[in-house]
Amino acid sequence: MALPGALGETYGSGQTNQRRRDRKMMWYRGYGQGWPWAGALVMLAFWAGFFILAGWIVRTYARPHPHSERGLDTLRRRLASGEITLEEFERTRKVLQG
Repeated sequence: MALPGALGETYGSGQTNQRRRDRKMMWYRGYGQGWPWAGALVMLAFWAGFFILAGWIVRTYARPHPHSERGLDTLRRRLASGEITLEEFERTRKVLQG
């Protein structure tokens, strides 16, 4: 004679002891214990990386590019040192400024 509640024996509701143990493990222990915290950390790291990347992209493309004035600065320096004439300066400046 087996005791009620022994492995494989049924209770009044018709569920076996094994099924009750499985359900209890799923809700309290065993399956996935500790993983919700890891999932939250991964999600936090993902969103932090996303916003850092978005901020870097906005900062990179929103600021004025110094390359547009570099040509004129070089041209002015060459005019001041006498490497080019005023006519060459004006002609090249018009080309650079479009």
